[in-house]
Amino acid sequence: MDQPSLSPDENEIRRYLKALDARIARIEAHLNIEQLGEAGEQEEKPVPSALPEQEEEEELEFRIGQSWFAKAGIGVLAIGVAFLLTFPYQALPPFLPCLFGYIIVAVIAAVSYFWRNSFALVSRYLLGGAMLLLYFTTLRLHFFSPEPVLTAKAVLLGLLLAVVAVNLLISVRRKSVYLTV
Repeated sequence: MDQPSLSPDENEIRRYLKALDARIARIEAHLNIEQLGEAGEQEEKPVPSALPEQEEEEELEFRIGQSWFAKAGIGVLAIGVAFLLTFPYQALPPFLPCLFGYIIVAVIAAVSYFWRNSFALVSRYLLGGAMLLLYFTTLRLHFFSPEPVLTAKAVLLGLLLAVVAVNLLISVRRKSVYLTV
């Protein structure tokens, strides 16, 4: 087949396109990119988002940060507040450490409530810590102080039973075995 004669402009365009095609082929060879087929389409291969080792490492970091550090941190917080409540404050009125304990419980419960959607796991641990501190603060009304706030053990027992009932209600409502324990 004979090619029709081309004008000088068309020949120049053809040479330019051939040079451009050769240049693209060299770039593809240098970058180890497969050359396009005749149809001009390249098979799309899924690009892995991360290497398997990186995914495992990120999963481990997430598990440690989200679960283990949260448990340890909230456990240390609860134990620290419990020790803070057991100190015998002789210069303060006997009800003040208990009031302080109830305020801390309210703050922790409020933070747990506000974080329930964004930090669900941490929120649950905080709620468990708040429930434990509520019981301990109520226990502080009679024990762990030189002068008890409540001297009537029947009233203290009633309050402790009420706290246990509230804690059980919360744990049943949340369907949590861990909170029940």
